[in-house]
Amino acid sequence: MRVDAAYGEPTAFREELEKRELRYALGIQSNVGIWMKPPKRIQGKPAGMGRPPTAWNYGEQKPVSLKEAALKAKGWKTIRWREGSKGWLESRFWSARVQPSHRYQDGRPPEKEVWLLVEWPESEPEPTKYFLCNMPADTTLRRLARITKCRWKIEQEAAMSNPFSKNVHLQQSRIWLSYSG
Repeated sequence: MRVDAAYGEPTAFREELEKRELRYALGIQSNVGIWMKPPKRIQGKPAGMGRPPTAWNYGEQKPVSLKEAALKAKGWKTIRWREGSKGWLESRFWSARVQPSHRYQDGRPPEKEVWLLVEWPESEPEPTKYFLCNMPADTTLRRLARITKCRWKIEQEAAMSNPFSKNVHLQQSRIWLSYSG
């Protein structure tokens, strides 16, 4: 499933997709926090009687934003994803396995490891698009980039099936009726 940033941010939406065992590539905002390395849980001393604490204590560890991670990244690769009317479409991409850090300050454990894919066209001063993808760990950078760029085909199919409507196909392709958040 390829979804734009309007759906990619809510953790509940990602969790629903995971529960349904659906593969996804979700567009997200650059300020989302991630763990580049799995954080270490710091064990607190038991407070005496009762259950041991279940909340995670991260101590001084802090996640980084997607933008911070992308700006420090090395190893950007130029990838072509399809031929357009004026030649090949291409851009620079970088990917890494990360863990989203949603609500870490509330003691929530780190989320499952996923791919972070970032697009940074050479003509731009900073990265332009960010995606979280739950594809297998052995998925190539080329495959991740092509998956995130497949929306064009969906929009073309919708436009051909409904040629009398200008923007309805874009609105319809962004609706997922099964989601109840």
